[in-house]
Amino acid sequence: MTPVALLQFSSHLMQSLNFTAISNDTLEVVFEIRSHGRFVEVGKTLLFLLENNAVVIPGKSTSRYNPVGKFVVTSMTFPAGNNNQATIRIRYQNHGIQVGNSKTFRVAGFIYREVGCSWMGHISTSGASYNSYYMTLNKPVSVPNAPIVSSSYSSHYDFDDSLDSVTIGADNQPTSISAAMLGKNIVSFSVADTDIVSPRDTDMATIIVYDIK
Repeated sequence: MTPVALLQFSSHLMQSLNFTAISNDTLEVVFEIRSHGRFVEVGKTLLFLLENNAVVIPGKSTSRYNPVGKFVVTSMTFPAGNNNQATIRIRYQNHGIQVGNSKTFRVAGFIYREVGCSWMGHISTSGASYNSYYMTLNKPVSVPNAPIVSSSYSSHYDFDDSLDSVTIGADNQPTSISAAMLGKNIVSFSVADTDIVSPRDTDMATIIVYDIK
């Protein structure tokens, strides 16, 4: 059994946010990051954006929020004190927005690692899969029921410096991730609350796909 793909990411329930043009290649946005950004590596981590409006999928009976792109995080700052409102800048060359103006995008999430796969974005606006995503593997696996290991962290954090970190996951606030193969090269996944039947945001989730030969 061999690991063939790794995706580490956050999920923000495709919330709509206004991005302001700071320059011709930089956009800025402010939104809540409860983990206080401790998983983000500036200059390396990507922010995955989707179009704000859903578009009909050709030949299908539903629509989806199409990908805009994956953009490197160039800075991330927090106000002083216990505040989760992060100001984030991303490198988006030739974004076409006049400096000082804003445009609304949906935030799929941060991408911390994307190895042997590509997070493709949103599945569809159908009720059954509205909050589900999918990723494709660089190479198909040998079997359609290849083993997948997935985990997700807390949906809520408290300010606590007992472990030399600004925040830690709050008690009894875990999330659960569901991930499954669709054929031999697509994985569908979603994140949910463990206490109620509801999708959840999470600042860290991991999916590892294995192949059996």
